[in-house]
Amino acid sequence: MLYWVAHHDLMRILRSVSSGLLWMNNFFLMWLALLPFPTEMMGAYPHNETAVLFFGLITMMAAIAFISLRLYVLFERDLLDPQFDAAYLRHSIRNSAIGTALYFIALLVSYLSEQITITMYALIPFLFFVPVRIKEQAAGTE
Repeated sequence: MLYWVAHHDLMRILRSVSSGLLWMNNFFLMWLALLPFPTEMMGAYPHNETAVLFFGLITMMAAIAFISLRLYVLFERDLLDPQFDAAYLRHSIRNSAIGTALYFIALLVSYLSEQITITMYALIPFLFFVPVRIKEQAAGTE
């Protein structure tokens, strides 16, 4: 769900689109479309190292694709609404990179313990609740 909210926020700040943006967006959406399968596998086989690794790999690829999409928007300045502060987008990219690094660490930890890895997978999304709250307070939409 966090991806859909973040994706909506990203699309809202655009003033135009390009074919490159459409391809980057499709790349991101492809990884999201793949998520139900490894989620089902991990749910059915939570102690299977392959299932846990597969979930983490797909989730990490979705995160990398979303960072790439945000970077594309950031560097293609003509796509952004001129009234939007690009510093917020840079901050979002930095937070996403931290989440992606944590998914990578969780993948490495999976060789030691699937349970710790699953716990890490469950906790990583909570990192993104605080920035959303700060953004809402700054905008006065609390």
